[in-house]
Amino acid sequence: MVRATAAEVLKLWGGTFPPPWDNTSVGNLCTQVDAEIDGRATPSTFGTGTNETFFANTVVYRKMMHANWAAGGAQPPEPVVWTRDVEQWFQSLLTNTTNKAFTTAKLQG
Repeated sequence: MVRATAAEVLKLWGGTFPPPWDNTSVGNLCTQVDAEIDGRATPSTFGTGTNETFFANTVVYRKMMHANWAAGGAQPPEPVVWTRDVEQWFQSLLTNTTNKAFTTAKLQG
């Protein structure tokens, strides 16, 4: 599912991507983050609403900061992408669908 987009991540950067990022590289990272989110959500479902989309774009933004740090473009400490707060935010947006397809019926004794 498509949630993160380069256009929305660009807004988080104030209208200009930091070097060496461009629309193509950020778009590729958006695809990777969407796949990562879907993988973390399995077997449940992570939606595509406004809050879920903002979350995905924020994770891309944080991954870009981490990549710039790893390339030597920023000083320590290391920026962590999936902090406890981000994980709790993710869990609060997660829609659990694992047991909703099953129901029970009381049988006659």
